[in-house]
Amino acid sequence: MAADAVPAGRSTMTTSTKANLLAVACLLAVAALARADSDNCKPPTGTQACDPNFEYRTSGRGRTKTGSCVACAAGQYTPKQGLCCKRCDGIISTDPATNATTCTKCPEKSTIFPRPSPTPGLPASTCMCSAGYQATDVSSVTGVTGCTKCPAGKFNPAVTSATNACQACPAGSVAAKSGSRACTVCKANSTASEDATSCLCNANYYVRQESKGRGRGRTSGRRLAQAVAASASAADDDFKAPSCVQCASATQNNLLNTWPVCCEAGQTYDRLAKKCTTTVCYDGATLVDGACVCPGGQAIANYGSDGTCSCYDAAEWSNTTNTCTCPGGADYTPGANAGDVYSCTCADGATLQSSGCDCGVMNVSWNAITKKCECPTGAIWSAPDPADVNGVHTCKCDAGTWDNTLGACE
Repeated sequence: MAADAVPAGRSTMTTSTKANLLAVACLLAVAALARADSDNCKPPTGTQACDPNFEYRTSGRGRTKTGSCVACAAGQYTPKQGLCCKRCDGIISTDPATNATTCTKCPEKSTIFPRPSPTPGLPASTCMCSAGYQATDVSSVTGVTGCTKCPAGKFNPAVTSATNACQACPAGSVAAKSGSRACTVCKANSTASEDATSCLCNANYYVRQESKGRGRGRTSGRRLAQAVAASASAADDDFKAPSCVQCASATQNNLLNTWPVCCEAGQTYDRLAKKCTTTVCYDGATLVDGACVCPGGQAIANYGSDGTCSCYDAAEWSNTTNTCTCPGGADYTPGANAGDVYSCTCADGATLQSSGCDCGVMNVSWNAITKKCECPTGAIWSAPDPADVNGVHTCKCDAGTWDNTLGACE
């Protein structure tokens, strides 16, 4: 065996090398302990006290150990005076009367904006709703207290604290789904629907089918559904406007449509049967995409199996006015998203009961004509403070205080 060869299973590290490495490890451990000790937060004792959002830190070792109040880092706070700093993923606020500090998390679909200040001890600015949303309520302390998606047909491009941030799409563009951050411009030979939720091919045009790929020609089914105006992917703002191509005959497709073929005059495309068809509608309903739609749009009424229009929720259909009417002065309102059905809702804080709208407070009556709750003489119906997320409508007295139990001013 050669003189410099190392027998199998033996280390090449010498005893002196091992000793040096051990010494270095000890020094590193001591340094780490020193750092931990210098940054150690200890609740103050005796007469020592720190202001809110400051913690008491000690430095040194043994009898030479000293302490001082140090400001919390950005995004941190002290849950209680005298405690150590704690991370806050929200808004830090301090009550000037009690010096009590609280951390309030921002609601879902919102963000802290601007981000926490780089200056230690200073709180974040405010909670703001993300793009594609708008605020439901706002607090002077935390900012927005809730966020809701912009309905289909509207959009919001930036973070906001406004309750009316969702704006209608510009003419000729659409927002096909709720929560949109931008609108999509309809292509040539197409028109935005009245509710700005889909692009419709002009009369005498049809939707060009997507190609599967080079040399594979046209396709249908699921890929076609992605191309028509009513479709959008799960991702926000990823809607693709359809491309519209002119029919061979000037009499084909004689109305706005999203059909993949050209139908003869008087016909519509039935997506279930995948063919052009002629259907007879009643009750003033019209044929749209092969289905009978009651006046006002399919979202607000069903076309029953007996060939008549019927309404959602507790609303009743009128053949005289061709409209749906809710009981007791309730409003027939659409859902928040495209495709959601309508429902009967009460205004002014009232709730819908079997007999109509109910204000829910003793001696407060519902006026079905003005659609408002009316308190007894000497009091007015009042909405809750926007800062109070659990607040309810109640009566406020001109003189005295309202008693919900008695239903009167005291």
